[in-house]
Amino acid sequence: LLMSADHFGSGYQHGTRKRLWTLFAPPNLATFEARTRSDRAYLYPLSAIPIDDPRPHTLVTAPTGAGKTDFLVRRCQQRIFYTLPFQASINAMFQRFRDDLGPLADVRRLHSASKVGLDVVEEAGRSAKTAAPTEDTDLQQHPGATIKVMTPHQLAAIVFCTPGHEAIALDIRGQDVILDEVHTYGEESQVMVLQIIRALLLHGCRIHIGTATLPNALKTELIRLMGGETQTYVVDLPTEQLRDFNRHIIHKTHRERPLDVTAMAAIIEEAVISGERILLVANQIKTAQTWYLDLRETYPDVPIVLIHSRFRRMDRARLEREVIELQSERISGPAIAVATQVVEVSLDISYDRMITQAAPIDALVQRFGRVNRKRLPPDERVLKPIHVLPPPETKGEVLPYDLEVVRRSYDVLPDGAVLEESAVQDRINRVYPELPELPKSNAYQIDATGEYRIEKLRHRPRNTIVDVLCIEGDTCICASDREAYRKAPFSKKPLYEIPVPGNFRKYNQLPVEESGSFPLVLPDARYLFDESDRRGLVRKDDVPAARQIL
Repeated sequence: LLMSADHFGSGYQHGTRKRLWTLFAPPNLATFEARTRSDRAYLYPLSAIPIDDPRPHTLVTAPTGAGKTDFLVRRCQQRIFYTLPFQASINAMFQRFRDDLGPLADVRRLHSASKVGLDVVEEAGRSAKTAAPTEDTDLQQHPGATIKVMTPHQLAAIVFCTPGHEAIALDIRGQDVILDEVHTYGEESQVMVLQIIRALLLHGCRIHIGTATLPNALKTELIRLMGGETQTYVVDLPTEQLRDFNRHIIHKTHRERPLDVTAMAAIIEEAVISGERILLVANQIKTAQTWYLDLRETYPDVPIVLIHSRFRRMDRARLEREVIELQSERISGPAIAVATQVVEVSLDISYDRMITQAAPIDALVQRFGRVNRKRLPPDERVLKPIHVLPPPETKGEVLPYDLEVVRRSYDVLPDGAVLEESAVQDRINRVYPELPELPKSNAYQIDATGEYRIEKLRHRPRNTIVDVLCIEGDTCICASDREAYRKAPFSKKPLYEIPVPGNFRKYNQLPVEESGSFPLVLPDARYLFDESDRRGLVRKDDVPAARQIL
């Protein structure tokens, strides 16, 4: 408490008193309650399920568009911590909360580039000559938000006891925590989530889990951790309501032949002629970039957007907005978005057709949710096509996924038939029949009895989380941005950074900028972001010949 007060007072000085009035205020959920009584409430079956169950914890399994977010939020009684796995998801959810609670509510987001989205919002506001909502980026790290949208990695400090864990514990004690889409994490991250749940229980939190794709084995373990069904309100939609969410026809073949590159080109051509909005999802950035280049050459007059994780953060924020705008009614005619996994969770888009590489069944179901997403009255509903490419032959081609899991996932999908929502759970259970043996680590500072084993007023190195979760990462900047990066205040430096894997430094002998996060300095030719080519970061071998000459 003293540390947080010291940091807060040091940051705001004479403005401290003005900043205090919104701190530690529970949200006003009137807007969420009002939606349960709207004319469209019948489209969202979870709005009809009572929330006043006395059990403290919640586990909801329901399809995309069933109203999970509103249901979980209405179950909350205190301040809310909402976790999502991806940056794009956090940005979208942050904006949803701001829209619902209004610009004066203390809603914050927290991820590695959480200060970047604000610049895009402000720029849009200036260009439209309207007042853009304000976001106090200096306040993001402090305790006391009404709603804080974040990744589980920001919560991980309370189980690894890395710097700042005491402030997070102070902030979260006795509050409501929503864990959205816990299926999306690898085995190391899954262990972390289970440990976080133990820590949240130790701190008296109410835990609310929502997912569209949860294997029964993991579901059973989560319920056990939260005290069993005597402590956990378990909500599943009945079969007749699940049938109401049938939205996709899955195709693994085209004209009785296996789906391949030739068939993919034919499908896209037909969709463009029909004026459809098409979403292509690749597992690897290189593949997405190749598709993007081919499509730009084939359809020069069609709007095409590429989005993945290897863009400058300022450019990535703009691309998120473009992907959303591309499928809006304000754009007429066909449009194409090419993406990686960054579009899977909570990005509020609803395209007409998807072509996707094979992936684990839980990831695929999330991807499918970006097509035909909008809930419509029964007489207006149509089924939309999803085309799934077959798994590759080698493990390297399917990274970051496990080849056997991808093969099993592909095999359980129908071909030329409706993906019945009532059968999705069975398909997931067939791919994941049991909980895998999860890796163990001594880095977690909560023992088997739920007690902390670290001494008070101590912390562990910040890189503990990176080591345990195998999420080592690095950053780059373009050579032409180097001077601006040096002069930028600390809060603005992430605008110029390009996230890269931890081994990028090993395989790219580049100079290092001795400021900020000490990023590698890329030759400008390695980063493509102009009207002729917006591939983002490219490999040395993929630099266009004209740029190499220059």
